[in-house]
Amino acid sequence: MEIKYIKIKDLEIPISIKNYRTSKSIKIFFKGNILTITKPTRLSMKRLLETIKSNEEDIYNKYKKITASEISSIKQWKTGEK
Repeated sequence: MEIKYIKIKDLEIPISIKNYRTSKSIKIFFKGNILTITKPTRLSMKRLLETIKSNEEDIYNKYKKITASEISSIKQWKTGEK
């Protein structure tokens, strides 16, 4: 699993992109504080980046909520790692 970074506004958000042959759609979700994206293998990176660009406001807001530690459902270690 290779972790890349994408810059939205003033934040660099870590992302992990996974390709699946049986996938029929793009799924974007947070796993911990890493944005995980699953996509079909036949979908190009250009089309994926367009999809991310169209949803960047929602991604930015959700990432801000996760990093603010105001959500009690996310467990936090004493070191600050989520």
